[in-house]
Amino acid sequence: MRPKSNTQVYTVNDISHHESIIKLGRALSSSDRLKVFDLLQQKPLHLIEIAKTLDLPVSSVSKHIDILADAGLISINYYPGPKGHLKVCSKRMISSTILYNDYNESSPEEYTVEMPVGQFTEISASPSCGMASREHMIGSANLPSQFFIPERQDAELLWFNDGYIVYQFPNSNKQRSFSELRLSLECCSEISYYRNDWPSDVTLSINDTELLTFTMQGDFGGRRGNYSPSFWPLTSTQFGMLEKFTVDGLGVHHNGKLVNKNVLFQDLHVAEHDTIELKLEIKKDAQHKGGINIFGKHFGDYPQGIILLLK
Repeated sequence: MRPKSNTQVYTVNDISHHESIIKLGRALSSSDRLKVFDLLQQKPLHLIEIAKTLDLPVSSVSKHIDILADAGLISINYYPGPKGHLKVCSKRMISSTILYNDYNESSPEEYTVEMPVGQFTEISASPSCGMASREHMIGSANLPSQFFIPERQDAELLWFNDGYIVYQFPNSNKQRSFSELRLSLECCSEISYYRNDWPSDVTLSINDTELLTFTMQGDFGGRRGNYSPSFWPLTSTQFGMLEKFTVDGLGVHHNGKLVNKNVLFQDLHVAEHDTIELKLEIKKDAQHKGGINIFGKHFGDYPQGIILLLK
């Protein structure tokens, strides 16, 4: 059995999961394979780039990526190159869990909201810009005023070249005592068609407090996103990277790495507000002004909207 999504749960007491568990164990049993897998968490790379970065033989890297792909941990795609085709690898599975029984009750100490990408409360965008649902384009492309038509609630992909967007998450449990905020969304840069090497700096704020500026490495295409609809042109943006942020008592973490010790969870004053405001901005003085695409659960590689979790 092969994983069909980017988050996979296996149970030992389900015999149909045994083959996948064995493949996963084999894929993670080599230190060199772990290095390859870790490297691909940052951005897609072709075979020779991986070998050069890790100082490993190309033949060894080729075997490692085949094993990782067989376990469903990465995806392999082929692109035209100067001497034939380039074997380009990218991360696929974002998490896997092996259960010893089928009991998996969520913690009552957590509060989660998943926000559709079209449910923004404020936006200032400049072309190229637009929205698409899982079935068709929404409104007219490159007209910022179109972001305010009622059909925006159906958006599963939203993009703009410059500006900002704001989402208001309901804070229904503000009376409870939380100490950590987590946020995840799939996004990438924005350029006409697509360009896998096209950096863009995005500043993320919660409740008017800047957490960090992170760099998206490209506007990704060349293969259809796992959940991108068939009407969407293959020559256009297809998928992004799942960016994960945590704010706790130590500071701000980006994809598991502590990047800012100057902002703590208490600085967000979550308990003082009826909503939690998220702002994503391409600043005027950004070093890389490469725009942004934001994906919903029916577009891109990850079946989710913008998820906020308090614990």
